[in-house]
Amino acid sequence: MKFIKTFKLFESNTRLDWPKTKAQVQKMLFIYKDNIVNPKINDDLTVDADEVNLRNYDLPKGIDELIHLPVKFGIIKNDFDVFYVGLITLEGAPKQVGGDFMCSNNKLTSLEGAPDKVDGNFNSYGNELISLKGAPKQVGGDFICYENKLTSLEGAPQIVGGWFNCGDNKLTSLEGAPRIVGGGFKCDFNELTSLKGAPEKVGGDFSCGNNKLTTLKDSPDIVEDSFYCSDNELTTLEGAPEKVGGDFNCENNKLTTLKGSPRVVGGYFSVSNNLELTSANGAPNEIGDKFYYNKTKIKTVPQFRSKTKKKINWTSAAPVSIFDFSMSDGEYRVNPRPKKNTAGEYEIVYSSEEVFMNVKTDNKGIITHYVDDPDNYEDEDGYDRFGTIRPDGPIDESKI
Repeated sequence: MKFIKTFKLFESNTRLDWPKTKAQVQKMLFIYKDNIVNPKINDDLTVDADEVNLRNYDLPKGIDELIHLPVKFGIIKNDFDVFYVGLITLEGAPKQVGGDFMCSNNKLTSLEGAPDKVDGNFNSYGNELISLKGAPKQVGGDFICYENKLTSLEGAPQIVGGWFNCGDNKLTSLEGAPRIVGGGFKCDFNELTSLKGAPEKVGGDFSCGNNKLTTLKDSPDIVEDSFYCSDNELTTLEGAPEKVGGDFNCENNKLTTLKGSPRVVGGYFSVSNNLELTSANGAPNEIGDKFYYNKTKIKTVPQFRSKTKKKINWTSAAPVSIFDFSMSDGEYRVNPRPKKNTAGEYEIVYSSEEVFMNVKTDNKGIITHYVDDPDNYEDEDGYDRFGTIRPDGPIDESKI
C-alpha cells in the first residue's frame, strides 16, 4: 500500500526502506511536522525530538496507518506515542524515552527494536505479542502487556517502578517476571497452574484470579496492598503471604480449609462461594475490615483483632495527581492526555467508558477541584464519593 506517492517509504509490507540521505529525512520530517516536535537530525540519520505523537487519529491527512516508523529515532525527551497505527515492527524506535512509550493496539508480534530505557510507562497491550524479548531493560513507570498471545514472560524488565500487567494472555508460568514491582502485579485470565516465578515484592495489589491455580506456593513474600486469587482451583491457602496490606479475596475456589491464610489482612477477607468450606479455623489473626463467607458451610467465625480502615480525608492526605489515573493499568482513561507542567481540566473515564469524574489540576498535575458531581458513585454509607461542585475552594472530602 502506498501512503505517500512522492516517496516510496511504505510501498512494501515486508521490506523496511529508510531514508538514506539527510534530505530524505528532512522530507519525512516535513510530512510529519505536526507529529514530531523539535526534531534534530543526527549524523547517523536518526532523529532526536522533544515528543512524538503518531497516533492513528493524529496522522497527516491521507495517511491511514504506518507499517513501520517513518524515520529512525534516537532519544525522545518526553512521550513517544504510536498507538493503533498498524505497526508490524518497532525497528527504528528510539533507544531512550524520557516519558511514556505507547505502542498498544498494533500488529506487533515482537518487541525487538523497543527502547532500552523508558523513564515513564511502557504500554504494549492489544497486540499479537508472542514474546517479550526486546523489551526495555528498565521501566520507571508501568509495564503493560495484557491482551496479547504471550506464553512466557522471558525478556520482561526485571525492575518495574509502577504496575506490571500481563493479564489476558496464554501464560502457563510467571518465570521471567520482574523481581521487584513498585506498583501492582496483574496476571489474571491466563492459564497458570502455579505462581512459580512471581515477584518477590509487590508494592501494590497482586492479582492472579481467573487462572487454573491449585496452590499459592511461590506467592510474593511482600504484598503492600491487596491480594486477589479468586476463580481458581485452590483447595488450600498454603503459600499465601504472611501479611497483606489491603484486601484478601479468594472467592470462587474449591477451598476445604483456611490453613495457610495470611496472619494479617489490612482490609476485608473474603472466602465466599467456596461451597465445601466448613470451618473458619486457620483464618487470619487480624482483619482490618469485614470477613465475608457467603455460600460456604461456615457456621461460626472467631473474633478477629481489627484495625478498621479510616476513611480518606484528602484535605490532610497526600495530594492526588491526575497522572495517577493516566498511568493506571487500563482501568482509567484521561481526556485529554495530561501534559507535564500544565494546569488543566480533565475527564476521567472508567474502563466501562462511564465518566468517573471531571477535575481541575494545578500546573503540577495535582487535583485541586472537582468540576462536577458524577452520578451513581456512592460509598458504602450512601454518600456521593466526590462531593458537590466547588468552583473556587479546595476539594471538600467531608463526604468521603
